[in-house]
Amino acid sequence: MSHTLIQLVVADRLEEAVIDWLLHYPQPLVFETGEVRQYGQPLHSLKEKVAGCRQQVLFTLELPSGQVDDLRSGLYQHFSTELVRFRAMKLE
Repeated sequence: MSHTLIQLVVADRLEEAVIDWLLHYPQPLVFETGEVRQYGQPLHSLKEKVAGCRQQVLFTLELPSGQVDDLRSGLYQHFSTELVRFRAMKLE
């Protein structure tokens, strides 16, 4: 069975909501989180402009490749595509 590595880059204000959503996902998921700084995007808030970057949260998880589309569509039903970036990398 092939697996896919998923990375979610999430606005820091959504961290707890995304954690809750992942913990209540129908399939048990194991995931890690970490703070990241994003550069190169337009900065909107005063805090971002002073820091020169956007503070975000990176979620990393691995799941069977057949479940990727369900996870993506479920996330986008609950959270804006502008606030959650979804990356999928197939593992060999």
